[in-house]
Amino acid sequence: MFLGMAIVVYIIEGPIGPMMFWAVYFTFLELCLITSIALLFSTFTTTTLSATFTLALFVIGRMSGDIKYFGGSSPSAFVRKASEVLYYVLPNLQNYNIRAQAVYNEPVSISYIGLVTLACILYAGILLFLASLIFQRRDFK
Repeated sequence: MFLGMAIVVYIIEGPIGPMMFWAVYFTFLELCLITSIALLFSTFTTTTLSATFTLALFVIGRMSGDIKYFGGSSPSAFVRKASEVLYYVLPNLQNYNIRAQAVYNEPVSISYIGLVTLACILYAGILLFLASLIFQRRDFK
């Protein structure tokens, strides 16, 4: 992935800096998380439903900040609480989007990189653990 991106940047004569590496690394983390979600859904649904649910969680994950914002401005207490719960339970994929920083070569702190990496490992680990539990209980007869 990095090699392909570096070739494109080289062809358009752009700078290949360290932030490009981090942008590709964060994209890889996001891909690992989405793959874990797809694997979880594939253990108990059909192929079509698994792809649909994964796509839905991808879109929701990209819009999780908006969900919290618009839910928080609702007059209904239930909607406010539900949007807050969804914000904290579902993956916030905007944490993995540092492409704007990479384009403008703005540095990202090591603590942010470490926290996002740790969050991805924990979230993907929990999803894969749940997928293995579901898969063990599945009857193939």
